[in-house]
Amino acid sequence: MRPPPAASGRSPQRWGSVVVHAFLVGCAGASGLEGEDPVRYFQAGTDACTLAEEAIGDFANDGFVLRTRLRGDGFDAFDMVDDDGQTRLRIATTRGWALAVDAPSPEHMRPWIRLGPELVGGALVIMAPDAVRGLVCATRVRVEDGRAVERAVDFSAFGASGCATEVGASSVRARLFYDDLSVGIVPSLRVRLRNGSVLSADVVTEGDEPTQRNARAVEDAARAFLLGESADSQRQAFERGADCTGRLRWCEQVRARIAREWAREAPAAEAADAPADAE
Repeated sequence: MRPPPAASGRSPQRWGSVVVHAFLVGCAGASGLEGEDPVRYFQAGTDACTLAEEAIGDFANDGFVLRTRLRGDGFDAFDMVDDDGQTRLRIATTRGWALAVDAPSPEHMRPWIRLGPELVGGALVIMAPDAVRGLVCATRVRVEDGRAVERAVDFSAFGASGCATEVGASSVRARLFYDDLSVGIVPSLRVRLRNGSVLSADVVTEGDEPTQRNARAVEDAARAFLLGESADSQRQAFERGADCTGRLRWCEQVRARIAREWAREAPAAEAADAPADAE
């Protein structure tokens, strides 16, 4: 029995920092169309181990080698790679296939995807490279009732985009990026989180060039925010390092972010739809 294809041509489902094309499928075929209930394809009582074994054998016949295989309550997950670096990741459950990803593929442009080496708090860890950042990003995925459910960090709560570089049962190491406040260098922080709270935050940018100093000024202000310091302290951290000469608009943008407690501005289309008396 060959595993279901992962590529569909439909819009991808974004799993935190890792873009995964998810298929909820069963023995009858693939699901993914809006309005369809994927559960109707499932067959109760599927043996996840047998399903995985058959798929591993089929992929091996195509030249793929098993890299990681992990089993948990009701699921059997594996990833494989061939000599060309193509990767296949599958999660078999007692209700059928919960997740199927091929990388690279037309729908998944990252060069590879793989499982972490062990379960973390009963969850799988799925990793893929971010070529733009030069990082490998990870996300936790739990199998619940035959479905693959992501448990990702909401980096927007910190006013940033992010990449989890290490994930544990309750702690995460990550990089935060303030892309919209870039002046040639994207300001970034290394953070350690536990249960959504910031345990530590460190600036990343070094050097004394104007763009480096300005990026670091944003990092200093964002770090003060993450560590619970006052808005005045955040502004002071920014003003100490920022060079606003010729960059007044950018400096005002950073000051406005501090005033909004680092919340990003709503897109113009959303703002236009708001009622006139909305606060």
